[in-house]
Amino acid sequence: MKWTFNLMRVRGIEIKIHLTFLLILALGGFEWGRVHGAPGVAFGVLVMLALFACVTLHELGHSIAAQHYKIPVREIVLLPIGGVAMLGKLPEKPQQELVIAAAGPAVNVAIAAVLAIVGGPLVTLDGHGLVEGAAPAPSVATFLTWLLAANITLVVFNLIPAFPLDGGRMLRAVLAMATDYRRATVIAAGIGQAAAVGLGLLGVLSGNFILALIAVFIFFGAGMESFQAKAKTVLTTRRIGDAYNKHALTLNPNDRVSTAVDYILTSPSCSAAGCSGW
Repeated sequence: MKWTFNLMRVRGIEIKIHLTFLLILALGGFEWGRVHGAPGVAFGVLVMLALFACVTLHELGHSIAAQHYKIPVREIVLLPIGGVAMLGKLPEKPQQELVIAAAGPAVNVAIAAVLAIVGGPLVTLDGHGLVEGAAPAPSVATFLTWLLAANITLVVFNLIPAFPLDGGRMLRAVLAMATDYRRATVIAAGIGQAAAVGLGLLGVLSGNFILALIAVFIFFGAGMESFQAKAKTVLTTRRIGDAYNKHALTLNPNDRVSTAVDYILTSPSCSAAGCSGW
């Protein structure tokens, strides 16, 4: 992917940051800084970095589960709207996809549990969203509370049965246990696009630009997954003999150009379509 920079390497997996990732750091600094000044800017950047550390662990959960099934992982890319783990191939069995998809949210559940235990009385979920609402004063309690709320939000959001979110992949895996892969993907993608329309309307009506942007990502991502599933079905039912050119002309450096011209003028396709453009 263009505009990416290497951050680190874990278990042979390159973790990269997209240049646009700086936008989310700027957003965090702005949201906290407009209320609390320079200390708020530093705190906003810190909480965003902590959030994306959790996102990275989420993607590593997917990746390590994939490696368990001998599925190569090319890289993990961090974007403003989240992270993406690039698998070398799709899981061969629905049970494998179910485990791989569930591994990411499971990591965030574990992080949230640790934060709740370690934070103890410092953690008070007061209903503040990740972007909406006034930013409370920077403190350890605020940091732990915000990060706990963020991980809970990641779990709930990713479990929405909308392709290509983790919940959509889990839904496809369950459906694929009862039907074929293509049909399962089409159903899951259709549900994903319907959910994306609902999220998009909610984002527009509430003025939440980030939610609307995520809805667009889900809608087109679901459509792409459906297209790929259909293409895979077509390709797996065809043989090489159905695709290669049976009338191809083989030439060597010593042949004359007229040989190729004569072949083109006398080929069946040329005779049928006409070659007046030569």
